Amino acid sequence: LYLTAANTATGLLKLFRYDGTTFRQITNFFPAGSDVVSQFVHYNNVTYFSGSIDGLTKLYADNGTEVTQVSDLNPGSPDVPASPMVYNNRLWLSAYGPNNRAKLFRFDGTTFVQMLDLMGDEQHDAPSALLVHDDALFLSIVNRGGVSKLHRICEASAGCTP
Repeated sequence: LYLTAANTATGLLKLFRYDGTTFRQITNFFPAGSDVVSQFVHYNNVTYFSGSIDGLTKLYADNGTEVTQVSDLNPGSPDVPASPMVYNNRLWLSAYGPNNRAKLFRFDGTTFVQMLDLMGDEQHDAPSALLVHDDALFLSIVNRGGVSKLHRICEASAGCTP
């Protein structure tokens, strides 16, 4: 169980993990202020979440022993990982890539792969609201007219029929 709570010594909000017996603070991203964490998902016995250090929001992983930054998809700028969802034994999420635009990425535990680029480098695809249903991944993506449209991703290895 993860929760953000006030550290009793500082009064600042920090991320805590509860193991069924005790609460333990697991982050101190911003020593002079409250930690900003959100977007939790559990994948391959690791909990992934969005966390912000010095205004740079990146994807972090807690394996039960330590918290580490998973990647730097947008070096020097925020990745803004959002809408994480496990589909076909991979973690899918929206994040800002090297072009500083929100795109859909897939993570296999080692490598990130950008999966779609419908709007090109000049605009955000803005993938959001990821949902798995009937062995397919559904998500909303903004089209060139600025309207959100429903998209379906079907991988045969997930048992999905195109």
